[in-house]
Amino acid sequence: NNRPHPEYSLKYNKSRENRLIAESSYNHVITFFEGLMNHREIAIPIKHIDFSIGRICVLEVNRDITQSDIHILKTLAKMMYPLMISDKKFLNLETSRFDYVLSDLMNNPKPNMLLMRKKLSNFKFDLDSNMYLLCLCDLDNINSKSKVNYVKQMVQGIFEKHYVFVFDKNIIVLYNNKNSFDYFKKCKEYEEFLEFIKNYTLSVGVSKLFDGISGIRNAYFESLSAINFANRLNCIYSKEPSINFYDDYVLHDLVYDFVAKKKLHYILDSTIINLLADNNTNLISTVKCYLDCGENLNFISDKLGIHYNTLKYRINKLKTKYFIDLKNPDSLVKLKLAIIALEISKGYDLDLGLN
Repeated sequence: NNRPHPEYSLKYNKSRENRLIAESSYNHVITFFEGLMNHREIAIPIKHIDFSIGRICVLEVNRDITQSDIHILKTLAKMMYPLMISDKKFLNLETSRFDYVLSDLMNNPKPNMLLMRKKLSNFKFDLDSNMYLLCLCDLDNINSKSKVNYVKQMVQGIFEKHYVFVFDKNIIVLYNNKNSFDYFKKCKEYEEFLEFIKNYTLSVGVSKLFDGISGIRNAYFESLSAINFANRLNCIYSKEPSINFYDDYVLHDLVYDFVAKKKLHYILDSTIINLLADNNTNLISTVKCYLDCGENLNFISDKLGIHYNTLKYRINKLKTKYFIDLKNPDSLVKLKLAIIALEISKGYDLDLGLN
């Protein structure tokens, strides 16, 4: 009918297969949504440094598209490319002046805060409120201008009372919150947001609560760290993408440097290191379960699928062989750090340096 159906963009961007084919390679993709389209659509992406800046779409109306037609369309895409890159609007995301100011702030380790405050005051930006920074990354790593813009519009619809902008191809949300992010988790938008990030293969990192614009850059790296740790460690536990809080990975951030530099002895004593070096999976799984479940031995034995007496034997072995007392708070802290080090070594394929 000469105009796309209003649900077409929604369905197209929700189709992971469409996005992966049309925006991650030079292959063509065929799209047809029954009830929305009368004809099949063939799309050829136009790329710039592995970044999709557009696509040529034709409808299969009078006859079927042949391989010769596909070749012609690909040739046309190559001919259009130099014309498109000479026009800057094709290479820029739909960013506002506000986006540029925030990007300058996040790019600069030592920004001129007086100048930044003056610029942001023009946008009636609350300079000193408590905020969380949410970073939305594309797990499929599809460098598509159209997808980034589309996702940004959807996120703005969910977070209509907050600030949303694009930075380094990621969607950033400055979530104003004077109390706790838990407030958002209780809102009706939260379930909608969870479904949204699942449909669009997004990973979300949430920074610690920070105060004022001077903390935005650090908050951004916190959110990226939360995503990085979650994605790496989730490979072990096969969890689905979710909202990842930096608060849950503060210790991981601390331990990572020690693991990467093989300097675990700075934070762990010899008894804990000996336990890790022996790689006794039964004892290590017992310790992990104990840390997760507390002192309820019946619950721990049920969760591990072992007899109560077997659990008591393992706990006694930890005490007699490794001098680790699970009732000692100091030992529990060191054990927690040790388990995190073990998880990081597996998730990042790092050598703990214990041999």
